[in-house]
Amino acid sequence: MIKILAAWVAFSATVFAGTLNKDVLYVTQVPVPDEILSSSNHDITLTRMSIASAMQNPQATPENAPRGGALWIRYANGTRRNLTNAAGYGGAVDANFNATGFQGASSIAVAHPFMHWSGTKAIFAMVVGAPTSTSDTTVFHWQLYEITNFASGQTPVITLVSGQPTNYNNVYACYDTQDRIIFVSDAPRNLDAALYPQLDEYLSQPTNTGLWRLDRANGNELVQIVHTPSGAFSPFIDSAGRVIFVQWDHLSRDVFATYDRVPNTSIGETWTQTSNGNRTYDSEAANSGYTAGTTANYATYNNYPEPRNFDKTALAAGVNINGLAFNQFFPWECREDGSSHEVQNHAGRHEISPSFTKSFTDDPVLVNSTATGNRTVHMFNVVEDPVTPGRFYATSIPEFGTHSAGSLLSYDLGISTNPDSLTLNLVTPFVNVPNTALGQSPLGSPVSIYRNPTPLSDGTLLAVHTLADQYDNNSGTATSPKSRYSFRLRMLILSGATYVADTSNNPTSPANVSLSYIANGQTLTYSGAPLWELDPVEVLNRSASKPAQLNSAIASVEQGVFDSVGVHAPTFQNYLKTRNLAVVVNRNSTHRDAADKQQPFNLKVSWSSTQTLSSTYQNGDKIYDIGYLQILQSDAIRGYQPAGLPAGGWPGRRIMPMPLHQNLSEMPTVQGTPSGAVKLGTDGSWAAVVPARRAVSWHLMDGTGTKSVIKERYWVNFAPGEVRTCAVCHGVNTKDQANNLGVPTNAPQALVDLLNFWKGNNPPGAVQHASPSAIAQKNAGTASLTVTRTGGSTGPATVSYTTANGIATAGADYTAVSGLLSWLDGDTAPKTISIPVANTATIGASKNLSVTLSSPLYASLGGATTATLTINETPFNAWLYTNLGAAGANAPTAAPAGDADNDGLANLVEYALGSLPGNAASANAPTSRLNGSHLEMTYTSQQSGVTCIPEVSGDLVTWTTDTTDVTPGGSPAGMKVVRDNVASTASSWRFIRLRVTMP
Repeated sequence: MIKILAAWVAFSATVFAGTLNKDVLYVTQVPVPDEILSSSNHDITLTRMSIASAMQNPQATPENAPRGGALWIRYANGTRRNLTNAAGYGGAVDANFNATGFQGASSIAVAHPFMHWSGTKAIFAMVVGAPTSTSDTTVFHWQLYEITNFASGQTPVITLVSGQPTNYNNVYACYDTQDRIIFVSDAPRNLDAALYPQLDEYLSQPTNTGLWRLDRANGNELVQIVHTPSGAFSPFIDSAGRVIFVQWDHLSRDVFATYDRVPNTSIGETWTQTSNGNRTYDSEAANSGYTAGTTANYATYNNYPEPRNFDKTALAAGVNINGLAFNQFFPWECREDGSSHEVQNHAGRHEISPSFTKSFTDDPVLVNSTATGNRTVHMFNVVEDPVTPGRFYATSIPEFGTHSAGSLLSYDLGISTNPDSLTLNLVTPFVNVPNTALGQSPLGSPVSIYRNPTPLSDGTLLAVHTLADQYDNNSGTATSPKSRYSFRLRMLILSGATYVADTSNNPTSPANVSLSYIANGQTLTYSGAPLWELDPVEVLNRSASKPAQLNSAIASVEQGVFDSVGVHAPTFQNYLKTRNLAVVVNRNSTHRDAADKQQPFNLKVSWSSTQTLSSTYQNGDKIYDIGYLQILQSDAIRGYQPAGLPAGGWPGRRIMPMPLHQNLSEMPTVQGTPSGAVKLGTDGSWAAVVPARRAVSWHLMDGTGTKSVIKERYWVNFAPGEVRTCAVCHGVNTKDQANNLGVPTNAPQALVDLLNFWKGNNPPGAVQHASPSAIAQKNAGTASLTVTRTGGSTGPATVSYTTANGIATAGADYTAVSGLLSWLDGDTAPKTISIPVANTATIGASKNLSVTLSSPLYASLGGATTATLTINETPFNAWLYTNLGAAGANAPTAAPAGDADNDGLANLVEYALGSLPGNAASANAPTSRLNGSHLEMTYTSQQSGVTCIPEVSGDLVTWTTDTTDVTPGGSPAGMKVVRDNVASTASSWRFIRLRVTMP
């Protein structure tokens, strides 16, 4: 007899009434009586599971899901309606609107309805069609459909959901906060058909691959958000915005490979060697070669984690280790992108499971877990109470034999609840159901077992119920199978300390059916009993209570590391996201949760003094050195070729834990590090780049990298771009083994090293002045300095700048400025600092100021961090100041048209022609002569920035530029000879002059 619950405390927080007063959707299903676990002969081809099983086979064969069911609604007034029939789906129906007769091309099976936030539509899984003859080998698939117009009096409309994987099986759908669809599918990771189907880790049977998300508003974007090696079930968004779902965890060695080898009877191995034909492929590639499993190479291809207890050869090869048997269904959570993936509220075996063994046998400080109180290992059909947010209901079940039915329980785990306070409460009586296949006798009186707890919005509780005196099995014949279970919708009522099904109240009163279908190449009939009623869901408008979308953020301690190293976190995350990678960070691996006494907890970093010892530590207790964390990625590389089946007769791949290998170049290389491992920092921290959307696990190894010390027991997922902090392992709920409250808050040195490595390969560059000096004339209005970014452009960059007085004074000679220059990711365009300069009336000496760059963000400072800006007078004014001094340069006679030395030449002309304004003897006036009949003028212009314009006239009134440049070749620089184009005559006058201007 298999126990499914232990030491239960009754649930008494809510008193339920017994009348169904709400509209409820549910499905009917042709019963599948047998759930067969091939544990006795270990032949993978003999296991049988159905769509109703906990370890369900998601494939839509008639063996797994016989056709003839439907989607129904039971209205609050007690009337019922076959919605799929009303919408035109399914074959013929009888007077009670149940399927009848042969279930062929138009027949259907339905599962898992889920209500939209609005309460006006629902999504469900349906398979349409079935074999029409015993030789028909057509492959069918579960697909997602939506239904609208199902209120009383309306004509239902059912629509196939577009964008879903069409050649795979899609079930268990829900709507997220953004109206996307999150669902379960058996589509292989990356939609790689060569790996289909994924085989679970326990039975090596086809299973689903986890959670997928379809965004129909974004071009039908389809992504896998959680990859589960053995399966996931029943996702939904809880009142806090979390995705809550059941995850099947079985991170264990491949038992069928063990049974395929020759047992060593001399050490007590007693099984009969099997012919499952296990093989290990070289890779996940479609054309990959493989190595067949043998007794000789068993240890090479089956070595993680610990062996099973019956694998005595492998146990003997270990170092004082206990065997590991691990198979559980727990509630998990994640965000809508798959980030923050963990057991709900980071609870785990220590809070939920009844017992498990210590990992090492030679350390008396380690103890077996023998928890008391309310415990279970298989929680299924998890839902949240719509009346009490944070309260959840589930079914505690055996692994198989009851079609995921057992006892109902409740627990409170709101988003902020510490799992140390977790209590599992018994809602219905605790029961044991015997397995007659193991020789156990049926119960003298049947007991009630339940599945699909459905708390309703009026505070009542609906569930699926049946009486059972044993595990279900076929009580009919091979061609007329009959289940011992009669699953019905029932309201629960109080009976003593727990609740029971109100069998006096029949919400549906189902009628017997009579139908036939083809399965496994033969025609089967089902008649004389009603169909099963499964998967109820209330028709409820939850729009007002829809939570906001939850997003994962970098923890504050780790964000501080990004800031101190100078790495722009969003750029780093985008880098990871585009490469389908994530980062996981640990602050101090020597800390562990106080409750975990099954794996080593007196820990010391091999190459430093960092250690954490238990509050109960005594001299002589073993202290374990730890040095490396080896990451294991889930590779689909285990296959089978059972004897007696044709080649390829058992398609698909089982996940195997393999040392990380696909992104090692993203992490620093440390000599001596084990394959796929990272080295612990002296502070006990580690940081690793891991694949996103591919399940990973890890274990701590000793300082030699040869011995495993502590193992993570779960497969964990990360979202692309996620930076996740697992501050310690095993995570602390309240206090660690040394009674330290909370988790360490040190900045993890390993993350510093990782970010510096990444920054070296993806430099943000340096920013600096393009030149250490710059010049501006004071009449320019604005002076400009250029700042450049060189040596890299990863991520954004900013730098502050500010001016400081030199000889120039802010407010008099210029306007002080300060600010921030910014570059975007990939941007290397120069940036400009603009400084207003004052065009003061007083002429004086040049003045300067400094402009300093400081406080760069992400980029570093280059060589020229300070530039000197010199503000000069205009060239003409500077010439005056140089030659006349301050007093002379500011005198009225210093104007451009003035004549400071009274030599007959204006100051501007002297400036242009190279004379001195205060020395009449230096006059360098233009000269003119009559050359033939044309006037010519010779002058030498020695300044830039001025314009010399020769002009001619015949009356001193009208002047033109009608001249020709006749400067001889080889003349000195600046020398010009110009000729009047109009000839002089005896009866006409001609004049020539030089007009000088400047801006």
